[in-house]
Amino acid sequence: MFSPFFSVLWPNQTGDKQKTAIIKKTSNPEWNHLFKHEGVTEKELREGSLELTIWHHELMTSNVFLGGVRLNVGTGYSYGHAVHFMDGTGPEVECWQTLLDMPNKWREWALSLRPGMD
Repeated sequence: MFSPFFSVLWPNQTGDKQKTAIIKKTSNPEWNHLFKHEGVTEKELREGSLELTIWHHELMTSNVFLGGVRLNVGTGYSYGHAVHFMDGTGPEVECWQTLLDMPNKWREWALSLRPGMD
């Protein structure tokens, strides 16, 4: 059994990391959580990346990474500079592009988790 939590990070914006509460002892977690990022412009959304990760909470050691996704346009560049975090895969890019094209509409996706975020 896991004690998972979900984390959201904008890699190109330092210090803007949010996470959910830990759901104790479950192998089928479900989060109904709203993350709010105010003041993000359309340009920042097109040039940035949203990193969503799931972790197992460990009391005695470091938390254990379970998987994640990185939503972005997948160009490899942010504001004209080559960066590692703009590496969205096909389904991640499709999801992100849909959000950019139709903002303020509820969307639901199922994406495969990456085994690493390097």
